[in-house]
Amino acid sequence: MIFLKCPAVAAVLAASLLSGCDRLKSAAGATASPEVVASETVPTQPQLDLDTSREAFATAGNGGSPHFAKVIGRLDVGGKMIQFQDHEGRRDIFIEVLKAVLAAVPDRQVQASINPAAMVDASGLAAAAASGRSVIKDDDAWLMRGYDYLPDGPQGLSRLVGKEPFPFQSPALIPAATDLVVETRLDASFLPELITRICTAAGNPAAAGQFLEVKAPTGYTVQGLMEKANLHVILAVDVSSWADKPVVPKPVDYFLRIDGGKDLLTMLLPEIEKALGKPSAIGTRKGWELPLPAIGMETKGLVLFDDAGTVTVASRSDYLKFVDTAAMKLAGWKEYQAATNHFPQGGNLLVYASPQVPVVLGWLIRQAAKQSKEEGAEFIVKATEYLQPRSYSLCVAHEKDGTAFTAELPFAAEMDLGSTLPVLTATSTLFVGARAWKKGSDRAACVINCRNVQQAVRAHQNMNELKPGTPIPWDQIFGNHLDARPLCIPGATYTYAKGIPAIGKLACTCSDPDHAIPDHANW
Repeated sequence: MIFLKCPAVAAVLAASLLSGCDRLKSAAGATASPEVVASETVPTQPQLDLDTSREAFATAGNGGSPHFAKVIGRLDVGGKMIQFQDHEGRRDIFIEVLKAVLAAVPDRQVQASINPAAMVDASGLAAAAASGRSVIKDDDAWLMRGYDYLPDGPQGLSRLVGKEPFPFQSPALIPAATDLVVETRLDASFLPELITRICTAAGNPAAAGQFLEVKAPTGYTVQGLMEKANLHVILAVDVSSWADKPVVPKPVDYFLRIDGGKDLLTMLLPEIEKALGKPSAIGTRKGWELPLPAIGMETKGLVLFDDAGTVTVASRSDYLKFVDTAAMKLAGWKEYQAATNHFPQGGNLLVYASPQVPVVLGWLIRQAAKQSKEEGAEFIVKATEYLQPRSYSLCVAHEKDGTAFTAELPFAAEMDLGSTLPVLTATSTLFVGARAWKKGSDRAACVINCRNVQQAVRAHQNMNELKPGTPIPWDQIFGNHLDARPLCIPGATYTYAKGIPAIGKLACTCSDPDHAIPDHANW
């Protein structure tokens, strides 16, 4: 069941693109806890009593949901829109989808060996029992919060960013005015277990063992390397020298720091030295100068490590010195504070993009669109005008029974939520190229379906030495030569010939005129 309270379709669309939060501000401007509720929301927004809202939504949901309080209790219901969705039955849907995909695999032995339910459970795709979203407009920014209730905690590939939240380090480490910051954990230590579960669900448990026992040049196995890879990663990119309308790319600096890899580095260092030579002492660290120049600069990059196993990569030595000695760090930068003062102090993923990032992103999209010459390129170029120079931020935190999302959307519109056209235009036109690809993909899939049916009919004709016009026993065609009747896109249907077609004629045609097959003379 879904509950919505929203004055505009735009908010629903926005919430579907990015999980949300309400910006939480205290009188002192301190960072708010993710448990803070509507009483600390921006004062200009209408406030709702939490208990009253829960009761109202529960009543609207025919008695509510066993998961309702788990999710709504984590959301600020004082926003312009509330969404709650139960995911009971979602696991069954994923299983049926996987079964449908497997039905298209011609190898029946492969179909029989795969356990769809075990595959879905191993992936973690259906781990959420319920989810909820809230959204509010603060000045010119969309601020959002979300919570996915996971009874068993993070499952499957979601564990790559760590199972438990950790304190964020980048605000106190990265220089102020840095334009893009990503901080996360890359935990590959659980991958051997996941790979084993997936291979077992696929009916080939031996494949997991074969892969995990493959030896790297250092002599260590893949499993051994994975079990040592539980890393804390911080990436920072500086694009501040870009103009609002750049003609050519401007210099871009970058800084990458990887902690927690001491054991992994010890294993890999002998092989790295074979390729790069013995490391040189550079300050308090050791490492190499490599041809890893920043965009637009003729410099050598640095790859360094210290005794603690911390690996540092920088675009140039001068920029590394700037990172190490900058007097003001990101935590003191006003744009960063404004975009993240509703965040918790820790989590599993932190992303911050300054107002300069949409400028760069827009330039890159326009150049790619102009060069592609694909259908809808001009619309994509037009849509980049909505990538206004605004900050964007995202925080994801794995809690004991779920995953919390807080975010500020990267586009802002000078309008009230009731005016949906600009937001809808900004979001939908960006997918024109994707729609064009999907349309072509649907047609290609339909052509393959028709060809498979044609080949099955011809095989039946040849095996039984039948003449054109002989009635086609479709129950035998789909029972022996094909596993099931094919399906096209929703709304399109297939028509099957009553008799075996003459050369150049089709046994199966689609009702969608765009799926007509002009070249089938040799079928």
